[in-house]
Amino acid sequence: MAIQDALPDRPLTFDEFQKIQQMDSFDGVQTVDKSGDTDVLFIQRDGTEYTLHYTDDEGWHICDTASTSS
Repeated sequence: MAIQDALPDRPLTFDEFQKIQQMDSFDGVQTVDKSGDTDVLFIQRDGTEYTLHYTDDEGWHICDTASTSS
């Protein structure tokens, strides 16, 4: 499953963000904005952190990846 498949085709509400944090599909989910709709997510899965951003033109897309394994 692609990470983006778990996300709606729009920015997340705070309640949706909290539900995604609880999903077993991801090791961790963070955002920079915790006071409303969010269009930036940091998702950790299987030793990699993915930075995702939402835009109307591209939807949710991966901007960056980084290894979280040592």
